[in-house]
Amino acid sequence: MRILIDENLPISFFTELLVGFDTKTIKQLGWDGIKNGELLSRIEGNFDIFVTGDKNIQFQQNLSDRSFAIVEIYTNRLPRLRGVAKLIVAEIGNISGNEYKKIGP
Repeated sequence: MRILIDENLPISFFTELLVGFDTKTIKQLGWDGIKNGELLSRIEGNFDIFVTGDKNIQFQQNLSDRSFAIVEIYTNRLPRLRGVAKLIVAEIGNISGNEYKKIGP
């Protein structure tokens, strides 16, 4: 499973949390600052899951034709993330297709 971590999340937390997955970050790819429309086009065919903290992406972009899943994380604060770490891993392990899942309240 190929996973891309958005630049608005704490990268070290997610790369450690998702050990065993093929995980890349926006920064590693040199995609920093790319707008959502272009970013989603670049993800298409290259990743299975996009993990983001962007709460507006589902309202600003047409996601229906995408071949990858999106996991929206409700916070980028480490204490809260640590509290839902197991849930994040479980959801990522169970998501498929072009599902959109929110993790958090």
